[in-house]
Amino acid sequence: MTSCYYYIKCGAVIDGTTRIYSVACGTSTQANRDYLYLTAYAVQHGHYFEIRSQNSTDFISRILQEYKGILTEPAIQRVSSRELVRSLKSETEIPAAQNVLDNQNHVLHYLSLDYRTAKFFRR
Repeated sequence: MTSCYYYIKCGAVIDGTTRIYSVACGTSTQANRDYLYLTAYAVQHGHYFEIRSQNSTDFISRILQEYKGILTEPAIQRVSSRELVRSLKSETEIPAAQNVLDNQNHVLHYLSLDYRTAKFFRR
């Protein structure tokens, strides 16, 4: 069975570098090690790591509403616990899913003249 958690990776304040993850943790031995690592890492660095419940969902909703223009889109990135642990250990960003990138390309193509022009000249 998979449990879902919220992980907020930020510094002392919420700013443009803040990342909010919806983390899926399984029940295998590796998933349990990942869960323990995420718990320890969150405590050590002062990050928010909480199981998804009505209270935590309300908290995340208030954050998203309060900091709408500051947080990057998509605001909540869905990842597995293994992906997040790898990202934290290597100190790299988790790449966005391909459908998110395709949607961003589609929206920018129709809404931004500069984007269309740049695409045209790149060909």
